[in-house]
Amino acid sequence: MRNAKLYALCAPVSLLLIACGAPKNQVSNTASNSIDQVRKLFNQNACEGIYAQSTAFFRTQPLADWVGRCDKLRQQLGDWQTFESESADACSSKPKSICFVDGRALFAKQKVEMTIGWRVEAGQLRLLFWALKQSGKNMERFPPRLLQHFDAPNSPKLRPALSLMA
Repeated sequence: MRNAKLYALCAPVSLLLIACGAPKNQVSNTASNSIDQVRKLFNQNACEGIYAQSTAFFRTQPLADWVGRCDKLRQQLGDWQTFESESADACSSKPKSICFVDGRALFAKQKVEMTIGWRVEAGQLRLLFWALKQSGKNMERFPPRLLQHFDAPNSPKLRPALSLMA
């Protein structure tokens, strides 16, 4: 009952709300649509499009590096078929808000764990961070330099230090 009341209070606050007392596997339509857009671009071999629609922080990796790594990932995994959210952080519509969605992605060749970070910019969710794991082992992280900026001691999940995103 408490979760239902909390969700009822939080839901109207913002269309960009990712999780606010919502059931574990429930992600807002906005986040689902954003993930689906990245999935479609990935499947169309439009790595440049993913890059162009991402945050400036994501684009700290050179375009040529991103496209090469994205193409290699496409060859390794095949088409991205589905994404099932397992958890999501709360996010507001305030500019520069940061949200993370964790889940499992099914690709043509294998299933992987995935964390996708979003940042609210110009009223839209923009790709901030993308990490893939298989059997608990890191496969790939975008942008790669983010590895230096994790604040792991306070969290069982590796989350970037938010001060770096301001």
